[in-house]
Amino acid sequence: LPTALQPPPPLSMLPTALQPPRLDLHPARPSLYNFFMKDEVARLKAANSEMSHKEAFKEAARNWGTADANPQKRGMVDTMWNVPAPGEGGGAGALLG
Repeated sequence: LPTALQPPPPLSMLPTALQPPRLDLHPARPSLYNFFMKDEVARLKAANSEMSHKEAFKEAARNWGTADANPQKRGMVDTMWNVPAPGEGGGAGALLG
């Protein structure tokens, strides 16, 4: 068959950038983190009007770890390093052997 007479490929075969937008998708609901960040950045900037947005966002992200709104709230201990919280035993003596 000549190329002009062939049916077009199905939409799923087109690159994503060329596909029409899907109308059945709904935007994702904002998470607790999204709500917290919006309020916290606004609070920080109101408290310090000279703070850049970037710095306020960094500070707000740090505050999320200990925020009451965070369902995975942790104490003031950095969990990345597996450091026990005060009163949980361990401490520097346990690390040294």
